Amino acid sequence: MEDLHHEVDPLANLLPLLLPGMYERRWGRVVGIGMHPQKISPAYAYNLGKAARHQALLLASEQAWRHGVTINVVAPGPVSGFGSLEQAAAFSLGGEEFQARASVTPQDIAEGIAFLCSDAARYITGCVIPYLF
Repeated sequence: MEDLHHEVDPLANLLPLLLPGMYERRWGRVVGIGMHPQKISPAYAYNLGKAARHQALLLASEQAWRHGVTINVVAPGPVSGFGSLEQAAAFSLGGEEFQARASVTPQDIAEGIAFLCSDAARYITGCVIPYLF
């Protein structure tokens, strides 16, 4: 059950330190990395830990919203890595290679998180964004 603690303990320790300052400023963004709802790992403890973190974030989102803070979860399944630093840089520009990709990449996840942290997402909270591949 060590995976459960690795997934939940950081939230239990970090959110009480972060949220009061965000509440005071009436602005903040929390984005958790969850597990795709249908593309789960074969490891029971890992799945349990991810599900617990996922649910803890969603439960916190309602109170946070009353203070101007959004809390959301991005939930990728397996994510392809980059073959090189050059490929990562090319993907960040959204060029032809990025457009022709066959699976979810770290760039996709980063762009989703950047959006959720932006002012354009100020009315999105308590949501789970799954990434299909």
